[in-house]
Amino acid sequence: MKKKIGILIGQLAQIGGVGIAAIEEVRNLNKLGIKTELLVLYKNPRSGFSSNSLADLPIRYLWDEFPGWAKINFNIPGFNFLSSFHLISPLVIHKIIKPKDYDLIIVHETYNCWSALKLKKKNDTPFIPFLWDPVSYILPRVYKDKMLGKFIPLLLPLAKHFDRQFVKHSYKTFVGSDLHLEKLKFLVSTRDVKKIKIVYAGAHPQKKYPETNRKYLLALTKWDIGKNPDFLLEVIKLIDNNSIKLIVAGNWCSKQFKDGFIKKIQALRLDNRIIVVGRVSEQTKIELCQNAIALIHPIIEAFGLFALEAAGCGCPVVMPKGSGVGNILTNEQAGFFPKEGDAQAFAKYLNYLIADKTKRNQMGKAAWEV
Repeated sequence: MKKKIGILIGQLAQIGGVGIAAIEEVRNLNKLGIKTELLVLYKNPRSGFSSNSLADLPIRYLWDEFPGWAKINFNIPGFNFLSSFHLISPLVIHKIIKPKDYDLIIVHETYNCWSALKLKKKNDTPFIPFLWDPVSYILPRVYKDKMLGKFIPLLLPLAKHFDRQFVKHSYKTFVGSDLHLEKLKFLVSTRDVKKIKIVYAGAHPQKKYPETNRKYLLALTKWDIGKNPDFLLEVIKLIDNNSIKLIVAGNWCSKQFKDGFIKKIQALRLDNRIIVVGRVSEQTKIELCQNAIALIHPIIEAFGLFALEAAGCGCPVVMPKGSGVGNILTNEQAGFFPKEGDAQAFAKYLNYLIADKTKRNQMGKAAWEV
């Protein structure tokens, strides 16, 4: 009997490394002859994906199979990434996915691991969690300066418990870089450490290095509150060449957050230097990366798939040291990795790339070759 794999995610969202990785896994496992299906917990009507772009993808929207009472979705107050469907799905998923539906579940996004854990315990379905960010990492990293920060001492032991459970009951556990490998080693048992494997994300590089007239800086990600877009404002003020613009592209977690960022741009009179374009198509994303002098990113990322996508378009990256993508994009060869929060260092490297066309082309080619 042929094996069947389910790739479990919370929802489809364009411009977000997790969704892209999951989609590519489904496509490429099927190309290898392994029957694979994308399992989506919440059917987001505003995913950003056109029906044509997903036409070749076997998708099972579990939301359509949920009982009526379980079809409730709202953001949990105080949390950026936690929604009600993350909490409700584990209550019903084992009744929807039968024991023999899948031989293996690969689950992305930390909060979806609760559903995979329930399938393991109830139906004995093996699962591999891809822990892009463990719960015990998310809490202090994202919420320490937020309203939820005062409750971190109470919530952190619970977060560590869930991380241990995910690894303990998994078949294997994947992480995107050594950042979380080292952190998880201190949480789980010696036996469970052996389960944890680094699996780097992948991207489709352009067939040839794009020989373009690169003329602006680019920031491209899914802009959640923890991404600290305000840091971009500090950096752009330190760029020597006032004619160089910064394009800020990607989904925003809310209209309020995006509007607040735009108001800060206006208050600092940077309207003529920063362009906020929001969500872009895959083709536009490629074009943006192909014509960018460099990709800038404010915070340490467990991996940073957007940086690898930019590299595939010949675009050097400037992002914080410690980011997972720095494991494969060498500092000072394919990009620069200064200390997180050091606006002066970021600006120094960007000014260098802006001024030296030969060097940025060398670094762009090195990034593309990776």
